[in-house]
Amino acid sequence: KKGIILLGRDAFTEIPPSLLLFAEKIGWPIFSDILSGGREIPSSYVKHFDLLLKAFPSITVDAVLHVGDRFVSKTLEKWLQRQKDLTYFHVSEKDSRYDPLSLITHSMCSLHTLFFDTIAPLIEKKEEDAWKVFWLKGSSSIEKKLDEIFQKEKGFFEPGILYSLKEMENFFFSNSMPIRDADLFLHPKLAFANRGASGIDGNIATAIGI
Repeated sequence: KKGIILLGRDAFTEIPPSLLLFAEKIGWPIFSDILSGGREIPSSYVKHFDLLLKAFPSITVDAVLHVGDRFVSKTLEKWLQRQKDLTYFHVSEKDSRYDPLSLITHSMCSLHTLFFDTIAPLIEKKEEDAWKVFWLKGSSSIEKKLDEIFQKEKGFFEPGILYSLKEMENFFFSNSMPIRDADLFLHPKLAFANRGASGIDGNIATAIGI
């Protein structure tokens, strides 16, 4: 089947090797949220999934394996809601109900690393096919195009500011456009944000606490 692995908010603090093994064996690309802790992955990781989905909105998927909480990307959520007959498997470390898009068909409460440690050895390796190659090559093409655009544009604008910070590692983002621009143009090792308690006092207090 054509599937994707979604790493949502708070999926990992450190990526387990078993996740990479699972993705490699099953042949599915990985989409990682800015707050997932999964944006430094050597293989299978599609950096610019949001922009690819805007370029190819009619592409379809059969199955989703979602680890962690929600995504910042509204493009991804709207695309998922348009899918038909979707098998949507959610893995969470919380035992409370989680299904904001009313898409989940199967769910499991488990430590995320334990889940992949257990399931990865049981998966038979698929032959490389066009599905994952499409996403990885498309993301690579977008990366090159963004480099060209941002190097030419010298003005002071929000996406350009964030792009110029791409060599930095740790961030705290406030809500509204900063977190959304960062989700599109940054791939930090570690990022934090308040999703909900997002007023000025809440953001400052959380940032100081971190």
